[in-house]
Amino acid sequence: MERGCGIFLPIASVSNNSGFGTFSKETYDFIDYLSENNFKYWQILPLTEMDENKASTCPLSSFAIDPIYIDAEKFMTKEELEFFKMSSTDSFELFREKKNELLKYLFDKLYFETNLDKFIQDNQDWVYDYAVFKCLKDELKCPYSDFPDCYKNIDSGETISFIKTHSEELVYYIFLQYVALKQWKELKKYASSKGVKIISSASIFSNANGADAYANKNEFLMENGKIVDFNNYYGELEIKNQSIESLKSSPKNATYEPQNMPSLAMFNGHQAKQTKFAFLTKKFKWLSKLYDFILIENATEFNRFFACPKLALSNEHKGTVIVNSSLEKARAQNPNLKIYNISNYNSELKSNTQNLTQKNSEENATNYAEEFFEILKENKIKFVLEIYLEKSSQENDFCESVESTNKKTQNLSKNDEISGKKAQKSDFYVTKIMQFAFTNNLAKENLPSEFLKNTVAYLETQKQNKFSDFLEDENVKSKVCAYLSLPQDSSNETITKMAMENLLSSDANVVILSSQDIFENYSDFESAGFYDFRLKKNFKEEPFVKYLKELIKNKNR
Repeated sequence: MERGCGIFLPIASVSNNSGFGTFSKETYDFIDYLSENNFKYWQILPLTEMDENKASTCPLSSFAIDPIYIDAEKFMTKEELEFFKMSSTDSFELFREKKNELLKYLFDKLYFETNLDKFIQDNQDWVYDYAVFKCLKDELKCPYSDFPDCYKNIDSGETISFIKTHSEELVYYIFLQYVALKQWKELKKYASSKGVKIISSASIFSNANGADAYANKNEFLMENGKIVDFNNYYGELEIKNQSIESLKSSPKNATYEPQNMPSLAMFNGHQAKQTKFAFLTKKFKWLSKLYDFILIENATEFNRFFACPKLALSNEHKGTVIVNSSLEKARAQNPNLKIYNISNYNSELKSNTQNLTQKNSEENATNYAEEFFEILKENKIKFVLEIYLEKSSQENDFCESVESTNKKTQNLSKNDEISGKKAQKSDFYVTKIMQFAFTNNLAKENLPSEFLKNTVAYLETQKQNKFSDFLEDENVKSKVCAYLSLPQDSSNETITKMAMENLLSSDANVVILSSQDIFENYSDFESAGFYDFRLKKNFKEEPFVKYLKELIKNKNR
């Protein structure tokens, strides 16, 4: 990645008349703005279709673009737009409802002028299955896990009959993907022409009630005919609470908030090994077409989403059998079936009274992440690993000097060691967050003075907080001031500017600044739903950007 600076801003937060950022003229204008002010990167939230929980990090599909981003207005007359009356003060749910009505009108207006044959052929490995899933979901009005068995397979007689009677709805969903992908490719091409690269986060996991599960169920761990849910799985294994808490608190991941908890699918580790991660490779190859760089969220948690069914035999039978079938079938073969999380497999074996023999070697038990990231490299997919280190168990004061801070050690989990240390020594790009140096007692890892070139650096997490919000805590403020050699009574604005300057001075190849640290929020706004920050329409007049433009130039970015 070229040395440079970028901005994090979801497309939904770009101002336009409809109340929700789309692939519209205003988004093109924002790209112009980035280019004119020396920003080389634009980080967005995933474009993939959100589920009912509005969770973009655990989408309904890993391939389908959310139709909500389609710029339908460009095809409409003023009279037609007035009829739908979309407003920035609409709730997200109301906006979605109005947008769906508008898109159905667009389908009726443009369908006969659109040739979908080539699009279907070029995307045959996902778009048809996705459209069938959407039609079934509309008809059955329930999550995939509650689909009647007769509809859970796309090639069943009942599903085929259903498709024949719902052909128009099927074409409608394919049409929306055709329009969305076409508009996004044009926008991304424009960004490239302006020297702006697009970064987006992406989750390794899939929604257990989404189109991924419907079309690729063999890739996931099954029990009683249903895909094993991540949270239920770890509940069954009685994993310690702090392990789950560390996952919930991972940066930029609203998925794990208690009120917004979709069902996350466990991968079948044995299947992944056999197929060399065929499904995930297909997914990330697709994402690499959508974005210039992919930020892989929860990279340190990668191994936790893989598990192998293990058949624990009686004491007289030494060994563990890997079952390449559903857990239901395995349990029918032997009532002593146990499931082992692959990353905790060794410790489980040590305490297991049945004296099981490990079929997978110790190395194989912990290398899902390593193997898959190497596969991405072989496929020339450009990615960044979100490395999130757990909070230190030591609650000592920050320290009286930067020198003593740098001597602090980190309390790394096993996965952190695999994904973090090895990534830093390799040519993988990894994330570092300056905020954590002052709020989580991880100073050495997250101070800009420690950053290597293979770093994508952030001032804080992308959770709609300003850096100045953290400075309201006097303890945090004193730590930051000590590090930056600023008086304790410095204004929060001054401290934020100096923190940005320190970040931009680091060796990190890429620095991403948050839009909320640069622009004022547009308050008369409801429709973002999952991300409430929105640019003001006169955002180009923000004086802070002039300061940043010179700073970026002076720091050779």
